[in-house]
Amino acid sequence: MTDFETQSKAIAEKYPNLFSKIGRPCVGIGWLNLIDEMSKEISEKYPDVVYLQIKEKFGTLRVYCCCHSEAMQTLINTFETRSSTICEECGADGKVVNHNGWLKTCCETHL
Repeated sequence: MTDFETQSKAIAEKYPNLFSKIGRPCVGIGWLNLIDEMSKEISEKYPDVVYLQIKEKFGTLRVYCCCHSEAMQTLINTFETRSSTICEECGADGKVVNHNGWLKTCCETHL
């Protein structure tokens, strides 16, 4: 099992209700700590919410879930915005860049 598989599985097991429909997020290992932090907040404030999809889109995190409110969407937006400053590959400080026509958030090492 890869580091990503091990870490993403641990997060999904920590928040089984949130991840009951998707299993694991479809992002790089560098964003897993951010997803863990977000999942903790969501599960504490909105225990009935279930993720439908977690992915990268246009270089930043995208989170889709069922049964959410405007307040919860604001919380999700905060984490999606934070992802634009974290390298998706390693978790270091990063920024959104155009890499061969694709937007991605990365550090200097992963450009």
